[in-house]
Amino acid sequence: MYPIHCANCAELVEAADTALYKSKSQGRNMVSVYDTELLEFVPKDNYKLCVLLQAHDLPTIEALSGAIDAKLNFSPGHSKSIGKLASATARKLGLSAADCAGIYLAALLRDLGQISISDTVINKKDNLSEEEMIALKEHSARGHAIIQKAPRMSAVLPAILHHHERYDGTGYPSGLAGEEIPLPARILAAADAYQSMISKRPHRPAKTEEEAREELIKNSGTQFDPKVVKEMLSVVSKRRANGSKKDYKAA
Repeated sequence: MYPIHCANCAELVEAADTALYKSKSQGRNMVSVYDTELLEFVPKDNYKLCVLLQAHDLPTIEALSGAIDAKLNFSPGHSKSIGKLASATARKLGLSAADCAGIYLAALLRDLGQISISDTVINKKDNLSEEEMIALKEHSARGHAIIQKAPRMSAVLPAILHHHERYDGTGYPSGLAGEEIPLPARILAAADAYQSMISKRPHRPAKTEEEAREELIKNSGTQFDPKVVKEMLSVVSKRRANGSKKDYKAA
């Protein structure tokens, strides 16, 4: 409902789409509202969740992603925007259409492992305790473990597991560095960071696109792959030239 769940028309459409696909997944003549009830779309049982993922149905996965976004207090369409930026960057880097599609799916499911984290931790505005931080950092491995049980989703696994690695080797869960980190994970890490920076969060305001660009450049070679940052900023610049309401596209 505008303006409670959405800040603009685009977010309103995304919220409506998420609610629509939840209704479709449950049968005909169903009505859903974009709100905490969407979290009911995320199966509490991992087996049921794996069955949902194994169906490999994009609208269903996008609806699941929308429910996860709602739990994590992201605006409607947040993960889809990350996926579009990541897949456009992948195309710029010469990856195949199949690899680009896999990166888009990985973006939708990258935070699946956070569904088991309590709302208290997710909504906490103060610094997390050491125990809470450990639990949060385990989300990529938890998400990987769930998706691993859905063989048709195997292509997304490296990006899901390693999207919090850092180019200098100080990330998690494996402390991989440089090109040890799978390229899809390096792309997803930068796209996730950029899109999150330009998005308003409960604990901070959104950065401008220029501020986010500067952050990517500043952390190029330490947190992010310089090659990925270069091509991603090219994609972002093209979108700005075409109008910021347009989707990300490779040049």
